[in-house]
Amino acid sequence: MKLALKLSLSVFLSVCGAVVLALLAYFGTGAIRQSADEVSRDVMPVAAASGHLAAILGDLRAAELQMAFAPTPDARHQAMQRGAALLGELRDSMKGFPLNAGPDRPAAKADENPQDAVRQAREFLEQPRGRAAADADPAAMRHSWELCRAILDRYVTEHERLAEQLRHMAQTPPAEAGQASSPASRQPHSPLLAEHAELYSLSHDLLREIFRRSSRLADESAQSALQKAESTQWYILLTLGLTILITVGFTAWIIRDTLRKLGKDPDELMAVTDLIAQGRLDIADDGESCGVFANIIKMAINLFEHMRKAQEEAYKAWEESAVAQEAMQKAEAAQAYAERARKEGMLNAATQISTIVQALTSAIEHFSQQITQAREGSSTQAARITETASAMEQMNTSVANVAHNAVSGAEAAQDTRSKAEGGRETVRRCAASINNVRDHAAALKEDMETLAKHASSIGEIMGVISDIADQTNLLALNAAIEAARAGEAGRGFAVVADEVRKLAEKTMASAGTVHTVVTSIQQSTRTSVEQMEVSMKLVEESTELAGDSDAALADIVTTIQRAVEQVRAIADSSEQQSTASAAITRNIQHVSDIAEGNAQAMLDAAQSLLEVMEQVQILRDLVDELIEKSGDSRKSAKADAPAEALV
Repeated sequence: MKLALKLSLSVFLSVCGAVVLALLAYFGTGAIRQSADEVSRDVMPVAAASGHLAAILGDLRAAELQMAFAPTPDARHQAMQRGAALLGELRDSMKGFPLNAGPDRPAAKADENPQDAVRQAREFLEQPRGRAAADADPAAMRHSWELCRAILDRYVTEHERLAEQLRHMAQTPPAEAGQASSPASRQPHSPLLAEHAELYSLSHDLLREIFRRSSRLADESAQSALQKAESTQWYILLTLGLTILITVGFTAWIIRDTLRKLGKDPDELMAVTDLIAQGRLDIADDGESCGVFANIIKMAINLFEHMRKAQEEAYKAWEESAVAQEAMQKAEAAQAYAERARKEGMLNAATQISTIVQALTSAIEHFSQQITQAREGSSTQAARITETASAMEQMNTSVANVAHNAVSGAEAAQDTRSKAEGGRETVRRCAASINNVRDHAAALKEDMETLAKHASSIGEIMGVISDIADQTNLLALNAAIEAARAGEAGRGFAVVADEVRKLAEKTMASAGTVHTVVTSIQQSTRTSVEQMEVSMKLVEESTELAGDSDAALADIVTTIQRAVEQVRAIADSSEQQSTASAAITRNIQHVSDIAEGNAQAMLDAAQSLLEVMEQVQILRDLVDELIEKSGDSRKSAKADAPAEALV
C-alpha cells in the first residue's frame, strides 16, 4: 500500500469520525429541541388555558351566586354586569382553547342530548386513573375537552336563563315584588342553582382532568428529552473515543510502517547517503537493517567488493605485464648473447640458445594464457560493473518514485488537514445550535415559572372565595336562626337560608378541590422546571462535549501537520539519496571505463607476446639449422658459459 493511500485513508477515517460526531450532536439536539417545541406548542398552552378557564368559571359561579342572593338591587345589577363580562370572556376562552378542532385536529363526536353529555362526563370521570399511556393520550385529552365544552355550553345556556329570570325579577313592580318575596316565588330558582352547581362541578372536574393529563404529557415529554440527551451524550463520548483511538492507532501504524520500509530515521539516511557521495563505501552492516537503508548498505558493500576485485585484477595484470616485459628483456639479452656467441663460436652456443628459446617460448605461452585470463576477468569485471551501474540507475528511479510518492503523500495530508479543519467548523456550528436550544429551554423555564406564579395567584383568589363561602355560611346560619324566631312567617326564608348554606358548603368543597388542583399545578410546574434545569445541564454538557470534539479535531490537525512535515523530510532525504546514487553511478561508470582500458591493455600485451613468439620461432629455426651444420665436438665444453651468464 502506497504512503499517499495510507495518509488518505487516515484522513478519511478522521473526517468520518468528525462527521459522525457532528451528526450525533445535530440529531440529538434536534430531538431535544423537538420535545421542547412539542411541550411549548401542544402541552403548556393546554395547561395554561385549562387553568384560565377554571379561574373564569369560578369567578362566573361566584357572580351567579351573588346575582341570586344579592341583598340589594344594585348589588344584583353589579353582579349581573360582572357575570355578563365573565360570560363573554368564558366564550372567548372556549373559542381559543388549544384543543379545539382544526385542520390537523378532527372534531370529536359529541352527543347532542345534554343529558347524554352529562352522563358521558360522569362515566369518563369515574374511569380508573393513573395509567401513563391513557393519561398521556392526546385523543383522550381532546375527548375530555369535547365533553367539557358540551357541559360548559349547557352551563352558559342555563346561566343566561337564570340571568334572564333575575333580570325579570328586578323589573317586577313593588306590589308583585312583595308576592315574589314569598317562599313560593323564590322556590323555582333552587333547581336552577342546584343544576348549575352540578354543571359547575362537572366542568371543573373535566378541566382539572385536562390539566392533569397535560401535566402527565409534559412530564413524559421532559423524561423523553432527558433520555434522548443522555443517550446522545453516551453516543458522542463513545464515537469520540473510537475516533481518537482509530486515528492515533492508524497514524502510529503509518509512521511505524514508513520507518520500517526506510530502515532508519530520515536524518540517518541522509548521513549515509552523504558518506556514499563522498566516496566512503566501507559502511558497516549491523545485521538489523531493513528497507531502503538495507538496500543502500548492500549496494555500497557490493560496489566496494567489485571495486576491490577490479583493483586486484588490475594489479595482477600489471604484475603479469611486468613479467612479460622482463621476459622480453631476457629475450633481447639472449639475442645479443647469441650474436656474440656466433662470433666466438656459434656451434657451442647453439644448443644453449635452443634450450633458452624453448624455455622462453614456454614462458611466453604461459604469460599469454595469463594475459588472456586477465583480459577475460577484466571483461567480466566490466560486465559486472555495467550491471551494477544498471542496478544503480534502477535504484535512482526507485528513489525518485519514493520522493514523488512522498510529495504526493504530503499533498494528501495537507488536504486531510483542510478537511479536518472543516470538521472542526461543523462541530462549532453544532455547538452554536446547542446554545440556541439552551436559550429556548431557558425561555421555556421562565414561562413555567410564570405559570407557577399564576397558579399561586389562583390559589390566593380561591382563598378569598373560601373566606366568602365561610362568611356566607355564617350568614345563612344567622338567617336560619332569625327565620326560626319568626316562626311560620320565616319558613320560606329558612328554605332560602338552607339553600344558601348548601351552596356555601359546595363552594367551600369546590374551593378545597380547586386548592388541591392548584397545588398539583404548582407541584407539576416545579417538577417541569426541575426537569428543564436537568435538560439545560445536559445541553451544557453537550456543549462541553462539542468543545472537546473541537479540541480533539485540533489535535488530529496537529498530528497530521507533523505527519506532513515527516513526509516532506522523507522526500528531501529521498532527493538527496537520489543525488548520491547518481554520483555513485558516475563513479561506477568511471571504474567501468578503467576496466575496459585494462582489458584493452591486456589485449595489446597479448598481441605483443604473439609477435615475440614469432621472432622466437624464427630464432629457433635458425638455431636448428645451425646445429645441423655444425659438428658436435665443442658442444659440451662451451654450453655452460652462456647458461651461467644468463642466470
